[in-house]
Amino acid sequence: APAPPQTFRRPEPRIAPGVSVKVPQLGPWLKGEPVTTFEHDQVYVFEMFSTNCSHCEEHFDLICEIVRTFSPRGVRFISVTGESEDKVKAWLAKPGKERVDWSVACDPGEVMTRAWQGGTLRNFTPRFFVVRNGQLQWIGHPNLSEGPLQQIVDGTFDLPKAREEFTLDAVVTAADNVIDNLLRSCKRSGDWQPLFDMLDSVVEQVPERAGTFQAERFMAMLGPADRVDRGYDFGRSLLRAYAKDPRTLRKIGRAHV
Repeated sequence: APAPPQTFRRPEPRIAPGVSVKVPQLGPWLKGEPVTTFEHDQVYVFEMFSTNCSHCEEHFDLICEIVRTFSPRGVRFISVTGESEDKVKAWLAKPGKERVDWSVACDPGEVMTRAWQGGTLRNFTPRFFVVRNGQLQWIGHPNLSEGPLQQIVDGTFDLPKAREEFTLDAVVTAADNVIDNLLRSCKRSGDWQPLFDMLDSVVEQVPERAGTFQAERFMAMLGPADRVDRGYDFGRSLLRAYAKDPRTLRKIGRAHV
């Protein structure tokens, strides 16, 4: 009997804007006073980083600038890493790191890191988790944080919209990971039907990004699946269906044999 079609189950991130969180148990604190409670209306920015992360180093100047901009407005910054105390102390002793005038704490066993990062369905550094009154407000890369931080401080932040956008991005990332893994499997087996079954399921489960995943099908048909004639027919149907969807059109435009 043929194998049942591959299906995608839409996940729900445990950690997202709007979710209530407890004060993380961190230590040792290498800079700044320990955070033991969330003070009313205080805005906290927890930055997940690693001392050997090239992206963290690349954005170090930007993070310094964000701290300089928002610390005078009452925002408290805490950089958190699961690395050892000795390793973080050595990093802080490097030239240029005297500019780190905000809190730095270790996360033994990466308890907080796994719970917060893993709960979002996506894990990357550097990354900001912004908390106010024990509730996550915004999660994202520091280079996207200035606008949300400004709005959070001003009290104009649209939390429901942030939750909706973040959740969709997390679901899309989860689907992308499933598709990437299946793509590798299909390349090994030469059987592409499981990939197309999965894409059908993702389109059904994530209708907000249906065009993006239909474009993934088009790219697979033109590329590794070698269904070129049918692929171009499918691509033309996509152009008609998504003529006003720039995201899908850009994806289709990147397809090549």
